[in-house]
Amino acid sequence: MRVFKYIFFFSIILLSILAAQDEKGFPELKSSDLDGLIIGRTTLFDGNSLWGLIDGGADIYLEYGFNSLLFQDVELNDIRFRVEIYKMNSAESAFGIFSVSRFKCLKDDTLTKFICISQYQIQAAVGKFYISISKDKGDQESNRVMLQLFSKILSKTGEIPFSLPKIFQNKILSSYQNQTKLITGNLGMQNGFPGWIDLFDGFSNYELYIIPFENSNGYINVAQVNFSDKNDSVKFQEKLISEQKKKLIKILSSTELIFIETNMKEAESKKFIESLN
Repeated sequence: MRVFKYIFFFSIILLSILAAQDEKGFPELKSSDLDGLIIGRTTLFDGNSLWGLIDGGADIYLEYGFNSLLFQDVELNDIRFRVEIYKMNSAESAFGIFSVSRFKCLKDDTLTKFICISQYQIQAAVGKFYISISKDKGDQESNRVMLQLFSKILSKTGEIPFSLPKIFQNKILSSYQNQTKLITGNLGMQNGFPGWIDLFDGFSNYELYIIPFENSNGYINVAQVNFSDKNDSVKFQEKLISEQKKKLIKILSSTELIFIETNMKEAESKKFIESLN
């Protein structure tokens, strides 16, 4: 009986430890990960303390569905890096905040599906994590080390890549997937696609996926919007009718529809729409 009690209490303690690990659940960098890696400040932020790190900028993370943030100051090869790993409520939330935060991307990479590499920063959406690594040097060596740090973090995530709606996997749009924006509220719209603020004025509880597409014939913004209320979907369809440059091209369900905005000539836009079906 006493042995059983010991086993029981040991199991409770073990489960508590595992629960605590799961609660943190970040792909945290450790000094043992890479030779010469120095870990400085490591801080965990929740929704209330996030303001202490990004005063004035926390609201958009909360709008998309913020859970917690692991912040690290690290140094490798005499180069200092700021590592921010945002755990969002879902992979969709992580992709959304990445899509409206990506800035001055010089290139993508095969390391992961949704990534933006600039001279001073790497941003990526990996499962439910939005990852940002930044530095104050822009030389090739610091870029190499930055990719090395990101690869190490990526190896610890074990996350399944986020999948976009079916239309954005169409052959004609597949190469533009990394440019897709996901907008779920006013702040996302202001940061991600301000030209449509008026179009979505008065609507809430929606998901808007959009790819800005351009070729020699003009531009087309391809969008899918998912409403939580079918009445909003009907009102939105009525609003599209009054917009000359916008066209409803497919109704997927009572709350989901696909539409475009274009300045192409009628024949060209029709040809493009046909290629999407």
